[in-house]
Amino acid sequence: MISLLGLILNTLGAFVILVPDFPKLYRSAHRLPPLQTIEAGEKQLYHNGEIEPDDPGFGYISEAFLSESPPLSGTPRLDKSDNNSVIVEVDGEEIKSDSGGFVVKRILHNEAPTVSDSTYTVELYSEPLHSLNDDLAEHGIATPDPYLTMDSAQGAIPEYIENYKRKIIFRAGAVLLLLGFILQAIEKIAIL
Repeated sequence: MISLLGLILNTLGAFVILVPDFPKLYRSAHRLPPLQTIEAGEKQLYHNGEIEPDDPGFGYISEAFLSESPPLSGTPRLDKSDNNSVIVEVDGEEIKSDSGGFVVKRILHNEAPTVSDSTYTVELYSEPLHSLNDDLAEHGIATPDPYLTMDSAQGAIPEYIENYKRKIIFRAGAVLLLLGFILQAIEKIAIL
């Protein structure tokens, strides 16, 4: 019985992995979370011109941007970089931040005739500098909020988002496949 449930999960997992290859099913899958939330974020970005942390889908869209290859080959992801740190000296006392990466502050849609022809401006801030602001405020120093801006290539952000959605579906299918194999293995082990 457990083996049959495992086989059903395997079949379902394989089917889920193939969903992006069937356009009607793939569009239907966008009614389910988290794809529904990503879709809401995309509408916000494409129609309103920007998306910020308070907007639905921002976390997914920023993760889609950060999960794509970094701007320079051989460098770590922007949010995983350990080379980014800040040291400030105040009244002879050295204040050092932890190392860290960058966090997406907001994404701006630069108008173009189509979404795929558009470029996007991504504003990032340094995690170490952001965390250092609390320490600077304790010393009565005005805390700057500098950020880095990056312009994407034409249509890059929609492509990143599409790849991210496909990864989510693939992972869901892979989990179902794995659970199916585990259940089948449990049945085999129990028989021995």
